[in-house]
Amino acid sequence: MRKVKYQTVDYDYVHNELKKVGVPLKLLWKEYVNKCKKENLSYCSYPTFVVNYEKYTNIQKYTSHLVHKPGETIEVDWSGSTMSYYDKDNNKKITAYLFVACLPCSQKIYVEATTSMNQEAWMNCNVNMLNFFGGAPLNIVCDNCKTAVISHPRWGDIELNEEYLTFCEYYGIVMKPANVRKPKEKASVEGSVGKIATKIIAKLRNETFCSLNALNEAILKELDLFNNASFQKRSGSRNSIFEMEEKNYLRPLPLVPYEVSTWCFSLKVMYNSHISFKNNFYSVPYKYINKYVDVKIYKTQLNIYYQRELIATHVIVTNNDKNKYITNLSHLDQRKEFKKDTIDSLKAEALEIGEFTYKVIDKLFSEYKIKEQAFNSINNILKITKFYSPSILEEACKKALEIYSFPHYK
Repeated sequence: MRKVKYQTVDYDYVHNELKKVGVPLKLLWKEYVNKCKKENLSYCSYPTFVVNYEKYTNIQKYTSHLVHKPGETIEVDWSGSTMSYYDKDNNKKITAYLFVACLPCSQKIYVEATTSMNQEAWMNCNVNMLNFFGGAPLNIVCDNCKTAVISHPRWGDIELNEEYLTFCEYYGIVMKPANVRKPKEKASVEGSVGKIATKIIAKLRNETFCSLNALNEAILKELDLFNNASFQKRSGSRNSIFEMEEKNYLRPLPLVPYEVSTWCFSLKVMYNSHISFKNNFYSVPYKYINKYVDVKIYKTQLNIYYQRELIATHVIVTNNDKNKYITNLSHLDQRKEFKKDTIDSLKAEALEIGEFTYKVIDKLFSEYKIKEQAFNSINNILKITKFYSPSILEEACKKALEIYSFPHYK
C-alpha cells in the first residue's frame, strides 16, 4: 500500500515558536493543519508531528522546549549548606546562609549569601535575583518556607505570605508554591544547590572573608565561571543559552525596584501625638493618643497604621540625630483651650514641686517651637516623683541648672 505523502513541517519554525510563553506543540500542529487545508495539501497526524519534532531536536542536538519554556519560571530556595565570614569588630565567625535561584530552561543560577533567613533577607535576595537576571519571569516556584508560604494544607486554600505576595504582584509574577515534600517540582533549583556545593562552597572553603560583601563578591566571581562553563551533555553554557534563548523572553523590570519593608508592631502614641521609633519621634493625628499603632518601615520612609488603616507617612531620619521630632502640624490638636490647659497644668504641677523644677520645665517649653513636642520629656521628668520624693527632684533640677543651659531627662 502506497504511503500518503504530507506537507513537510518547518521544525526550525516550530522549535522557535515553542520558546514563546503559552505556545504548546498542539497549537502549532493545528496551525500547520489549517495552513495545509487552505492549500489543499495533505498533513501528518499529531503523533507523527510530535515524533518528528523529537527526532529533529535529537539531530540538531537541541534541548526540547516541551518541558521548560524560556522566561516562564524561576525556581528559588535556601541552600542547606552554609558559608561563613569573620567579623573583626566582634571577634567572631558569622554564619552565612545561601539563597539560590535557577532558570530551568537555560539552567543559569544566582547565589547570594545573607546573615539571616528572615523575611527581610528573603525579600532582598529576590529583588537582587531579578536584577541579576535582568528581567522578570511569569512564575516563581518556591519552597514552603514561612517567608513565602504561611500554610500549605493538603486540602483547602494555601495561605501565602503577604509581603512576598506583594513583591510578586509588583513585578507581575505568579507565585507557585511547590507541593509539600515534592522537591521534583523545583528540580532545577534542587540540582543547583548540589552543584554550588562543589563549584562554589568547596572552592572557597579555605579562604577567609572579613565581611559579607567580600564573601558575596567572591561568590559572584565563582558563579560567573560556573555559568560560563560549557555543558557536558549539551552545547553551549548556561550564560550562552540564557543570552540566545531566554533573556529576551523575560519581561522588563520596573524602573523603580521593589522596596523591601519591615514591620514594627504596637507602638504607643504619646500625649504629644508622637510615637518613638529608633531614638526619634514621628507625629500621629492627635485622636490616636494613647492608642497602639503599627509601623511599616522602608529604606527612606515609614508608614503608620492603626487597625490596618494608613494614618501617617514620614521620611525617616537617616543621619545619627537623636531625639529629633518629625511633625506634621495637622496631626496636632489645634484647640487653643486644650493646649493652654495642658501647658499651664504641667507648669502648675512643676511649680508645686519647687522653683527649680518649674525653671527646668519652662526652659523645655521654650526650647521647642511646637510646644507639644516637649510633653514627653516634661512628663518623664515629673514622673520621677513616683519613685523619689519631690524634694529629691527639686534638688536634681537645681544641680542640673547649674551644669546645663537646657537640662533634659537624661
